[in-house]
Amino acid sequence: MNATKRPWRITEYTNYRGFAIESERDPAFGCIAHRWEENADNLRFVTIRANAHLIVKAVNLHDEMVEVLTAILPAFDNDSTAAIARVYQKELEHARALLQRAKGE
Repeated sequence: MNATKRPWRITEYTNYRGFAIESERDPAFGCIAHRWEENADNLRFVTIRANAHLIVKAVNLHDEMVEVLTAILPAFDNDSTAAIARVYQKELEHARALLQRAKGE
């Protein structure tokens, strides 16, 4: 279960140098994480901002991967795709394992 609605986004503050990670679907939820710095050009702040972008992209990519695998994998469980499933058995097993891990199973 997600504590915050996804996807997430980065919002740059306009009144000072900083940013927040927020829910894109539920801005009223508030800030998930935030950071501000007097000198937004220093390496530490640049690194923190880059990490925030990676976090947001990873969370959103995770959700998209789960959605795609959930939609695609059942297609390989019927007779008409059995030959394809045999050829790609290792890859399909890997995809199913990834989906289980992503769902926390």
